[in-house]
Amino acid sequence: MIDWKFLGSSDLTYYGDSNDISFDPTLGDIVPIQSTNRARQDVTKILLTESGANLLYPAYGTAVYSFVFKPWTDSSARQNLADSITQGIRFLVANDVSPDPTETISQLSSVRLALPQDTRYINVNIQLLMADGTNLQITLGGILGA
Repeated sequence: MIDWKFLGSSDLTYYGDSNDISFDPTLGDIVPIQSTNRARQDVTKILLTESGANLLYPAYGTAVYSFVFKPWTDSSARQNLADSITQGIRFLVANDVSPDPTETISQLSSVRLALPQDTRYINVNIQLLMADGTNLQITLGGILGA
């Protein structure tokens, strides 16, 4: 499956009752998302999807949203968040079907949470090993807590 990135154009044409958008690929309006950018997108999508929201894949997603406005100074809340992220990424590893080794997550190396000075937020650092042997680091900053 190919994911697409919309680059933007003022020449979009809307048609039909559903307001579908007509793209002209020859204008460069859209490009496929490939390589580590696809892996980054996959991780972001699973982290931002609530567990159980995808009826076809009820194990897809995380509980990240349930931690919004919770106090990050509680170490058990941080551990539960890390566990939820770990479970989500392990789902990706087990279910990825991309033939491209630069897009395929081979294993989760680590999930680290860091409290910046402003403890209302938490930063998440994810280290992945890709199927082609490269390491990929994904940093998410500013998950809002209490």
